[in-house]
Amino acid sequence: GRKAFWTGLLSALAKHESTWQPAVVGGGGRWFGLVQISPATARYHGCQAGSGEALKDGAANLSCAVRILDTTVPRDGVIAAGMRGVAADWGPFHQASKREDMRAWMLAQPYCQG
Repeated sequence: GRKAFWTGLLSALAKHESTWQPAVVGGGGRWFGLVQISPATARYHGCQAGSGEALKDGAANLSCAVRILDTTVPRDGVIAAGMRGVAADWGPFHQASKREDMRAWMLAQPYCQG
């Protein structure tokens, strides 16, 4: 159901953000963890993991990602479109090849069938 969908979406995103490696630091030291969250973004959304080191913990990073999704998707009324929804915070949604890879993987999952 819904939990499986969001878990799958975050997994697909993590593939492109960190190749599923929780300790990855990108953007010249600006983004951290599985789905590459900046500490400033984490603090803005009230995440418990508010530092780069804390965001390297996989569970804390994903928990923060869920908090971000819980804000952006209802606020914008879309999962991802242009710079709205999850695309407001995650670059892979701006690149056609990465969007297509995530879409194809999601559509192949049992919870997205029928």
